[in-house]
Amino acid sequence: MKRTSKYLLITLSMALTLSLSACTGCSPHTWSGESSTSTIESVTNLLTVTFDAKGGQFSDGSNKMEVQVEEGGLVSPQTVTRAKYEFLGWYEKGKSMQFDFERPITQDTLLVAKWEKEEAKITQCTIPLSTFNQSNKTIDVIEEDRNTTSYPIAGYIEVSLGATYRVFDNNGEYNPSRLPVNKIRNVFTIEVTSKNGGVVNNYTLTITKQYDVTVTYYMLGEAVRTEFISAMDEYFISYDPYIPEGYVFHYWTLRDGSDERVQEPFALLEDTDLFAKMEEILVTCIIDANGGTFSNGESTKELRVGVTWDIDIEVPTLVGYRFLGFFYGDEQITDKDGKGVITWHFFDVASVTIVAHWEQINYMSNITFDTRDGNGLHNPWPEHIYYGESYKMPITMKEWERFLGWWVNDIQVTDREGNSLQPWSFEDDIEYVFVAHYEIPDFVVYYYLNDVLIHTQIQSVDDYHNNFDLWVYETDNPTFYGWSRN
Repeated sequence: MKRTSKYLLITLSMALTLSLSACTGCSPHTWSGESSTSTIESVTNLLTVTFDAKGGQFSDGSNKMEVQVEEGGLVSPQTVTRAKYEFLGWYEKGKSMQFDFERPITQDTLLVAKWEKEEAKITQCTIPLSTFNQSNKTIDVIEEDRNTTSYPIAGYIEVSLGATYRVFDNNGEYNPSRLPVNKIRNVFTIEVTSKNGGVVNNYTLTITKQYDVTVTYYMLGEAVRTEFISAMDEYFISYDPYIPEGYVFHYWTLRDGSDERVQEPFALLEDTDLFAKMEEILVTCIIDANGGTFSNGESTKELRVGVTWDIDIEVPTLVGYRFLGFFYGDEQITDKDGKGVITWHFFDVASVTIVAHWEQINYMSNITFDTRDGNGLHNPWPEHIYYGESYKMPITMKEWERFLGWWVNDIQVTDREGNSLQPWSFEDDIEYVFVAHYEIPDFVVYYYLNDVLIHTQIQSVDDYHNNFDLWVYETDNPTFYGWSRN
């Protein structure tokens, strides 16, 4: 047994005053007793109670804790946690009963935490026509009644002791007695939560309706194919029909004569009839690029089209021109992108010709000028510039610099007078920026002696505003004094 002695010092102060009378023959004498201090030693034993979390943790993160208790005193239970386990209590090591915290501590004691692992699982599934896979956490159910709209699982599912479960899908949570089964394949999640919420497991419940249906295809009033297949939520039409000569097959509909196309995939829940939307080919359409060309270099196209034509035609190109659309006479048939602006109807004609219309591009409207700090533009602007046409541009000026011409994309396009160096050759219908270029000219100093030019000196324009050294005339003539500016 481990003991700890504690000394209690008790200080007693006593003040004693004594008066004594002298004996016969003695002088009177009075004595005052001095204060005295006595120390009494008291011993109290402290015992150690050790708490072992046994895989858990105390609030400070440790897994063991020691508490000092006076012998005969009580110890308080300590709070301990462990993920995914339920705490059952503190037990004295080697004993099966929970420790009684009302029992006085008489010796050093070791208390051990007892745990029970939390569980959250489906322990049994008795749903009719079901397959339960615990390892994959799946339950697959077959429902053979095509008319079933709700399905109960309450009473067929058992979970871990103390655990609870709920059933939901993307649309919300449901009463386990009435799960909606409005589709062929109905998928739900069963969420199982342990008694204290520390463990949660999800199971996938799939309820599949299983029955056969027929799909019958009709073309021009006659049944051409019948399929016997299982009902399904997403059915894609895979039948590639034979198209009689002289007809165009457009799509399948759910009603004979309907123009409403079946949107795939669709839910195939019952016997279904599909009707082909057919259209007879009546017209040959000649598409005339009118000077332009299509991507393959051809200037015309010939198409076989139906009475009703959803127009979508390749746009031709013509250098220097902007495509406006295709026209049938004065009636516009397509926009500038070749898309039909009307649903074209050809009645009682064997062929038609539609013609491309063009607008010559005035590139002048696409031009902006960058004078590079020049002092504006001088001379008139041209009203238009067409592809392959020569032109004359305005010029700009800049102090102490000489204008050289205009550049576009690092290519000189005019001379210093604004005249084009070659006819306009840019094809794209985009913005073009004319950028001014300049040069800094040199100037010449002429030296005359007695009206005779004897020397020339070339200086840069920068020297014009600054002092620069004049040419030194070496002579023995004593009458030469220097240079003067005339």
